[in-house]
Amino acid sequence: MHLRIVASPELVDNVIELLRNEPGATNVVHFPGAVQEPSGDMILSDVVREGVGGILDSLRELGVHHTGSITLQDIDIEISDAADEAECGEEQRQERG
Repeated sequence: MHLRIVASPELVDNVIELLRNEPGATNVVHFPGAVQEPSGDMILSDVVREGVGGILDSLRELGVHHTGSITLQDIDIEISDAADEAECGEEQRQERG
């Protein structure tokens, strides 16, 4: 899944930290000041389907959707070792817990 987040400046560091520490997320990209309305930063990431629920819950807990937005899109094909590793990492986390 492709995740696009519009985050207000005060939430950006928390959102990036969340995604960087999430085993099911990869290709985290940050575009400071890229969004004009509502004003904020754009953050992109690819997320394995199994990890989406937890990430969405965490983004809601941060309140991202109150001052910005959260958008998900299906990815038909992604060819990437990092994506394969993210999927394995998410599967291992689910098995543990």
